[in-house]
Amino acid sequence: MDYIYYALNLLMVLFIFIAITRIYMRIAGYIGEQLGFGKFFIYLWKKIRKK
Repeated sequence: MDYIYYALNLLMVLFIFIAITRIYMRIAGYIGEQLGFGKFFIYLWKKIRKK
């Protein structure tokens, strides 16, 4: 029975970690979109590829 509780606790911690990571990534994506980081990095990538 202890193994079942241990496995459930492990799955719960893993699920919470994944959920928090997804929320953090959405917030970071929104902030990056608002500040224009994506366009900046694409511009740098194009500039580096030309050399």
